[in-house]
Amino acid sequence: MKQLLLNFSMILLCIAAINVNQAGATTCPQATTVSAIPYNASLVCTGTNDITSTNATVCAPASSLYYGGQEALLVYTPAANVAVDISINGRSWTGIMVYAGCPTSGGTCLGGISSSLIAKSLTNVALTGGTTYYIMVDTWPTPDSPCSGSGTTISIGVHVPPPPPPGCSTATAVTCGVPVVGTTVGGQLAPNLGTCTTALNTAVGKWYTVYGGGGNITASLCTGTAYDSKIGVFSGTCGTLVCVGGNDDGCGAQSTVTWNAVNGTLYYIYVTGFSTATGAFTLNVTGTCGAPPPPPVPGNDTCANATAITCGSTTNGTTLGATSDTAPTCDVTTTAPGVWYTIQGDGDIFTLTACGNSLDPKLSVYTGTCGALVCLEGNQASCSEVEFLSVAGTTYRVFVHGNGASVGTFSLAASCVPLCPSPIDAPWTVTAIGGAVGTAIENCDETFTVSTTGVGTATADKIHFVHQNLTGNGYVVADINTFTSFTFGGVQFRDGLTAGARKVDYNLSWVQELHVNCVLSQMALTLFHS
Repeated sequence: MKQLLLNFSMILLCIAAINVNQAGATTCPQATTVSAIPYNASLVCTGTNDITSTNATVCAPASSLYYGGQEALLVYTPAANVAVDISINGRSWTGIMVYAGCPTSGGTCLGGISSSLIAKSLTNVALTGGTTYYIMVDTWPTPDSPCSGSGTTISIGVHVPPPPPPGCSTATAVTCGVPVVGTTVGGQLAPNLGTCTTALNTAVGKWYTVYGGGGNITASLCTGTAYDSKIGVFSGTCGTLVCVGGNDDGCGAQSTVTWNAVNGTLYYIYVTGFSTATGAFTLNVTGTCGAPPPPPVPGNDTCANATAITCGSTTNGTTLGATSDTAPTCDVTTTAPGVWYTIQGDGDIFTLTACGNSLDPKLSVYTGTCGALVCLEGNQASCSEVEFLSVAGTTYRVFVHGNGASVGTFSLAASCVPLCPSPIDAPWTVTAIGGAVGTAIENCDETFTVSTTGVGTATADKIHFVHQNLTGNGYVVADINTFTSFTFGGVQFRDGLTAGARKVDYNLSWVQELHVNCVLSQMALTLFHS
């Protein structure tokens, strides 16, 4: 008898272990791995109903009734933050549920959808990089599995926001208390607009805007409208509109909507029609309307915070939000706020051009420091232009401001060309030998001006010259045509650039021309001044 009781107890323990294992749902470790998106595949189901509405949080708005079949479970861990769209097709009475973490181990619902439709989608699901997510597809349970029959396919891809509704970005601003008379005939359809209390994507419509003033605003089509109208109100931007409220038949066949408008917030009003109805309307906007918020102060509002620009660049800018400046008059007076830029001189000819979009521009260019600006040149035109020969190492401070009280947007282009666009058989290099110092400037008439100090006596190998290496057969003509300050100069062929290097040919004179027929082997032709 004791033996029988002992065996019976062991059987009970085994049954209890099996029940606990089922209640814990071993489905998550066997979930199908999604290694990368986009992902397109047929669903693989477990064969048992492991995840139910009693051992997992119901992922609303999906119904708890859609936790009764033999579910399919997928697992995905994104490497970075991403928003995804999840779609299934091929089986009616199904649902999609997304969890952060295993559904039966405290997983948090991100979103769900369920219906009798064969195809359905869960869109714009935000996933965090490094977090493990489980995607479950389940049924009513008739059919008892989303994988039965011909099966169901699932697609997971990066969410691509729909294009903004046509006409939203060019919406017309309305004024509280001033009726707007118009017609939706010839308007534009907004197929991606969807539903905002009522469907707003079946008929063409017109867009309007108003700023909130911190109280209620009413947008009404109740009087003066001659067709079956609808109306919707949105916040956000044209690319990411957020439904505030909509209406159909709020006053007979006409529509009206009232909302609490946040001060300074821009609202978009869409006037459209029921089904495909179009016609004439009168839009009355009343209540606590507000003014647009002031634009932000540009980051380069002051000389000290100027934005650096470079040769060949075109920079878009704005004086909207800029504060008043005390820049000194530089050919044009300062009458409107402006913004600042800097560009570094390099010896090229600089052309700076400021063209207005909504700004009537003036352009002033200064040298010196922000506290002691020195006018270089200024201009005022529809495209204000200043041209000057830059000095290498000099910082030029560029002030773009408005004519009169004009503020707005503009573009600033910087064009730079060399003073001598065709160098003399470049590349020439300036070198000093034996402690001499000086300069060698290439002129625009295909000559060099060479000057030096510290050369000592004519017999010492201390020279300052411009040179380039020559190799191969050649015929060289070099003219030394001007001397100043009681100095002398000449032409040399040397086999090196150090003091004491061998001179292959040498000519020293007040004014001279040296003709050389030779075979050169990495020799340096030098025009020097001692």
